[in-house]
Amino acid sequence: MKIRFKTLLIKITLGVLALLIIASVILYLLLLRSVPVTDGQLVFDALQDSVKVTFDEMGIPQIWAKKELDGYFAVGYLHAADRMFQMDITRRAAFGRISELLGDFTLEIDIQQRAIGHNKLARKFISGLSRRDRLRLDAYTDGINAYRDVCAAYPFEYQLLGLDFEQWTSEESMAMLSFQTWFANAMMSSDAFMVEAYDAFGFEKAASLKSAYPVWAPKTVSQTESTSQQQAFYESLFPNHTLPFKMSHSSNSWVIAPSKSASGHAILAGDPHLEISRLPQFWYYLGLHIEETSTDVLGISTPGLPFIAMGHNGKIAWAFTVGGIDVNEYFIEKVNPEDSSQYLTPQGWQNFEIQQEVFRVRGRDETLSMDFKITRNGPVMFQNDSLKEIYSLHWAGYDVDLAMALQAGFHLADVDHFSEFQRTVTSFGALDVNWTYADINGNIGYQLGSPIPARAKKTNNLPVPGWTDEYRWPGFYPLEKTPQSYNPQKGWLATCNNKQDESNLDYDLEGKFAADRILRINRLLETKKKFTVQDMYDFQMERTDEFLLRWRKPVTEILERLGHSAEARLMEKWDGYTGADSRETALMALFLYYLKNEIYLDDFKDEEHLIWISREHLLSVYEKGFSRWIDNIATEDHVETPEEIADRAMQKTLEKLEDQTWGDFHTLTMAHPFSIIPVLSQGLGLKKGPFPWGGTSGSLNASFYFNDPDEEGCFLSTVGPSWRFVIDFSDIDAATIVLPSGNSGNPLSPYFMNFFDRWKNGERWTVPFNREIVFTKNHTILELIPGEKL
Repeated sequence: MKIRFKTLLIKITLGVLALLIIASVILYLLLLRSVPVTDGQLVFDALQDSVKVTFDEMGIPQIWAKKELDGYFAVGYLHAADRMFQMDITRRAAFGRISELLGDFTLEIDIQQRAIGHNKLARKFISGLSRRDRLRLDAYTDGINAYRDVCAAYPFEYQLLGLDFEQWTSEESMAMLSFQTWFANAMMSSDAFMVEAYDAFGFEKAASLKSAYPVWAPKTVSQTESTSQQQAFYESLFPNHTLPFKMSHSSNSWVIAPSKSASGHAILAGDPHLEISRLPQFWYYLGLHIEETSTDVLGISTPGLPFIAMGHNGKIAWAFTVGGIDVNEYFIEKVNPEDSSQYLTPQGWQNFEIQQEVFRVRGRDETLSMDFKITRNGPVMFQNDSLKEIYSLHWAGYDVDLAMALQAGFHLADVDHFSEFQRTVTSFGALDVNWTYADINGNIGYQLGSPIPARAKKTNNLPVPGWTDEYRWPGFYPLEKTPQSYNPQKGWLATCNNKQDESNLDYDLEGKFAADRILRINRLLETKKKFTVQDMYDFQMERTDEFLLRWRKPVTEILERLGHSAEARLMEKWDGYTGADSRETALMALFLYYLKNEIYLDDFKDEEHLIWISREHLLSVYEKGFSRWIDNIATEDHVETPEEIADRAMQKTLEKLEDQTWGDFHTLTMAHPFSIIPVLSQGLGLKKGPFPWGGTSGSLNASFYFNDPDEEGCFLSTVGPSWRFVIDFSDIDAATIVLPSGNSGNPLSPYFMNFFDRWKNGERWTVPFNREIVFTKNHTILELIPGEKL
């Protein structure tokens, strides 16, 4: 009897296992159907002529179209095929509709985006598109929807969430363009943080948070030589409460003139810094070749937008870094104490304009209606019981033409000289970026593309009175009065989010600028008479943080004072190297983490606010001993000194450090939001890491990290090089790139993570430009055919 029971139990167990295996195979095969084809033929009635798409071994597509509209149709098709879910999330973010997917967890984010009004700007400016631009945008939209209609299955995210991919509209691409230009500035701007600081501490203390750009930091050369699953998914998709899939955070780019180039031709190197901890990554790399318009361009694109953001067209190459210019103004609005529907203007009390927005929130049976207040200065952005005032926002995006920005995106592919480049990149709406330039004729250049408000008064990034006209912008400075440079005598130009040179301007540049990475690239570009492409590769992988060396002497003195001579000698000899195996970097990073908490946490109460305290400000406060920050407000009978708080921070550092190195505290993990489901994560390969990681925000091979919420004194690398690009115009077919993960957003695609090892190890992939070479090296060819030619 026992033997029969055991036999039956074994049979049942084997049967269950067999069913699980069969179910897993069926599920895998179903998911495999969502991987787009990269060869064969597909028929679309919308096409005028046939289009060929070549794919190389790494999955990089290049489009070869006879007709212009067919080319943009193919761009839309490829974006949807490889990045459908990313595009969907981004359009929902731009329109303030993420809560339809994730419920109340993201409602605050949606409210903010509706208040900014990307959806309204899209509706306003889409009617202003030229006929040609509207046709190109609509062709791109048709390509997206064509893939939606013919794909065998939606990506796995839709199957798990039970969602449909709604029909794409051209208006949504316009909203995404506004959204991306907003976040180009928002990632570096501390304006919103300064509003909160002003409201909490008053003008004087808040103003002290704004440090002047250090005198020792170089500037870019100017005109002349001078819990539930939904909640868990939300937290995975929005780590640190930041929106996903944004076009810019920080970056490096430099250009070398023929006089400094070993090849005798101009060289451009660029590596924009974006979030690298989320899969899929942001950029989509492709080539677009159109016979009808003689368009040939190769570079990175933003899924959801129809143009190449950075790259080259065989004649010129370009890249950008975040500019840091203050393109926002927050206004303090006085509300009528007798009538809360009114606010004060120079003409007296005026009614708020009220705009109603309706939200559909997952988990709620009924829609949610909200009224948004609009002032003459812009929408009210901060208004709740914890604030003493209400604050409205005026953003440069409200004053520029979004239709012209789209036109600039299209036109950039065909630019062939610097003056045309300048006019084009300064027409990109409110996009706050520095543009670098090199061309086949040996010219190099730089142009600040940001619209620079012509402020009558300096604001120091603090909110200003809204009831007067004194702080309203009369307009923006014209092109000839903006920072720019062309063929400088020293033979190179570099920008790393540092401040632009304003010595030849008749106004001050206001904003938030980084003073660290520019130190290193300036030093490196002064080390040799001639530079090679290999030098560019080496520089992009550099992990020396020269800014941290400014802390070397005070840290050594603190260690000596506390009797830790061995550690003091170690730091005294440190050269700024920040690799994962660096013990010195671990000590320095931990010390600055604890020091920042000691100085600011009594005022701000939580570490989340401290990310806006710059490294430069922390150094300035410590060196100058600003008592308003150093003194702990909780100890009323004692005034702390810089030495006291530094000693406490160092003692905590040494207790945590032990014999460990930077990589023990600082790690990189790349993960898809659905990696929170272990079985799915392992089965589909949705997570890579954690890896011990090197670098800091001050090294050229940068790592911008956040505090690990699960372990004090540990850090998660979040932002880094999202694309490395080097082109030497001596051979445009030898231009190289590398992406952090892969070109596809589908984990079952062979192109999902195929670049990772190359990116991690500093290796490159050559992407040729000329048709004959591309077709010789192609791996597969997909042909899109018009219906009548079948």
